[in-house]
Amino acid sequence: MTQRIIRSAKSILGPNIKISQLADVTMNGEFFVIGVILKKMKYRRSVLYGFTDEETMDFDFREKLRSDCLVSDEDSLELEDYQQIIKLVIPWPLLEKDSYVLFISGISLSGRMEQNEAVLFGLEKLSKWICGETVLSERELDVVSNISRVIVAAIEDQRLDFLGTEQELDKNAVCQFDAVLSKFVNNVSVDVMPGLNDPTSMLVPQQPIPRAVFPQARRFGKLLNTVTNPYKFSLGGMHFLGTAGQNIQDLLRLTTGLSALDLMEKCLERGHTFPTVPDSVDGFPLQNRDPLVVDDLPHVLFAGNQASLAFKMVKFPDGKKTLLLTIPTFRSSQCAALLNLRTLKLRQYDFSQSNDLLS
Repeated sequence: MTQRIIRSAKSILGPNIKISQLADVTMNGEFFVIGVILKKMKYRRSVLYGFTDEETMDFDFREKLRSDCLVSDEDSLELEDYQQIIKLVIPWPLLEKDSYVLFISGISLSGRMEQNEAVLFGLEKLSKWICGETVLSERELDVVSNISRVIVAAIEDQRLDFLGTEQELDKNAVCQFDAVLSKFVNNVSVDVMPGLNDPTSMLVPQQPIPRAVFPQARRFGKLLNTVTNPYKFSLGGMHFLGTAGQNIQDLLRLTTGLSALDLMEKCLERGHTFPTVPDSVDGFPLQNRDPLVVDDLPHVLFAGNQASLAFKMVKFPDGKKTLLLTIPTFRSSQCAALLNLRTLKLRQYDFSQSNDLLS
């Protein structure tokens, strides 16, 4: 087989082609390597499964093993020759058609309508835009129809202060957001992350907000997803990792001369999403594992509840790249960020009273 591959390569690439070993491959060069491509699959059975007690397996893992499709977003390709194995990284983005993710954060409603006028106006304008209920150009209609997911990176509804008692969640604020959220999930899948003031544990990693909090929106079933903070997911072949922003807000308090994007880059370099847990950000005491460790570099890293929209692409020594994104607080800006997964370009939309759609 090897000689046949060499003959074919010379006929296509020329007779002077040089055959290299994986050990000789360097960065930013083109090499011809002969080897075997292996697909590493999370759910593919191995001989070791015969010695595994299924009762000790994770339920989802056990059910996947019994299904007809064993493909997972965590599958990977490896190239192996006589000396070593390397993981193959496919250039991204992988999409051929436009697909969008919309990010909003820090809605921060209160129970008093007079304090929410600007925010509710912006949310209503946003919901009409998502639902196609406003006059849009053909180009904008195409954008709206190709929004694959909406990420709410923390609601951050305001709490009520009672003398001599702890702060309590403002139920009116939650009901107002539930009404708006039900309009979103009628048209697109929405992932809701918890923030510091939301109805779930404040300890990081924060657990999902109970679906019972959103009686109107939960009627749409799986289109509403309440998720953790930090939150990791895959879409269109791209891996996302994001937080509600407590990690960056805390680091900004503790450092000078660094922007939010700079600190996000430092978190990736150090391999930890919340480096100040449990010193100045409260977190769960975990003994044998740390879910806040970054095991694999994401394609997109985002942080909610920031002062403004900002983004940059960072490159690492191994050739991998990550797009860093800060999402502005909606209450103060009435702005949302739209990411095109095909081009990796970002657009800011302003839904305030003083603006038509600004892109």
